[in-house]
Amino acid sequence: MPTTIVVGGQYGSEGKGKLVAYLAYTNRVDVAIRCGGPNAGHSVTCNGRFDIVRQIPAAVVNPKARLLVAAGALVDPPILLQEIHRFGLGKQRLGVDGFAAVISNEHREREARLKLRKRVSSTLSGTGAATASKIMRESTLKLAKQIPSLRKYIVDVATEVNTAYDGSQNIVIEGTQGFGLSLHHSLQFPFVTSRDTSASNFLSEVGLSPKCADQIIMVVRTYPIRVPGHSGPLGKETTWSALSRSSGSVVELNEFTSVTKRLRRVGLFEPEPIKRAVMVNRPTGLAVQGLDYLNFEDRGKRNLRTLSQKGRKFIEALEKLTAVPVRYVFTGPDLLDVIEVG
Repeated sequence: MPTTIVVGGQYGSEGKGKLVAYLAYTNRVDVAIRCGGPNAGHSVTCNGRFDIVRQIPAAVVNPKARLLVAAGALVDPPILLQEIHRFGLGKQRLGVDGFAAVISNEHREREARLKLRKRVSSTLSGTGAATASKIMRESTLKLAKQIPSLRKYIVDVATEVNTAYDGSQNIVIEGTQGFGLSLHHSLQFPFVTSRDTSASNFLSEVGLSPKCADQIIMVVRTYPIRVPGHSGPLGKETTWSALSRSSGSVVELNEFTSVTKRLRRVGLFEPEPIKRAVMVNRPTGLAVQGLDYLNFEDRGKRNLRTLSQKGRKFIEALEKLTAVPVRYVFTGPDLLDVIEVG
């Protein structure tokens, strides 16, 4: 590979964690680094087991993969420790950068006082407030290295990742949310998240030079989603019932947010946001999530030749729109419902 950045091309929940988990499951990841904070959960369904991870990389599905949390990430110790316990992680598997900022109850309360949920449909996880505390160098802000329960996991992620890079190990950087939510580059401010969500920023959070990026995989959905509430524009918004009917699904299709468990908004595919995401991130390949939402007959298919004409046409149109090859196609909820293209 050996260094891959996974970035979302729309408004989050495109399937970044799913792609990282798939690469890890198929033994193409030695080191995985998670960016962002617990305001974004990455869902993985593997062999019937469903998991959501909010702090650790989705590469946890491979017991051989080294898991790291970046210096630019935000850490909520109870959430992180719960995931450590759930997956039985020791310091041989997990490392947390000592300079990652720690989210406190005061950060969550600050976001609630600012009424961020009503204003921009925030998860109120404290991620944005903790980021602001770090930027302002507030004396009350704690870093991960100051938390006794995390002490044995503390590492220098930049040093470890650069050493892995110099040793030609396969590195995957798991981005957070979607480019359409970038604090700096989205055209929908203030309906954005509290950080830049571009591939270049993820490298910065981890501590790798841009020269180290070998490939950037952008994940896009056939039907983009946004969190519910006053979360910003969603071009051609539709309903889950309409989507279910148009796909020919035998069941009602719907999705809920992994953090707040609320029904997501859903819209039709829009070319312009994808073109902007491609312009700024310059992906070397694309991954497509939700071919079965276009045509339910494609659910679970794992061979490109067996895809419906509707599914193949979408892939062809996306490649024409972006001038970027589609590398992975996800056709269902399971991690292995995937087609590798080329």
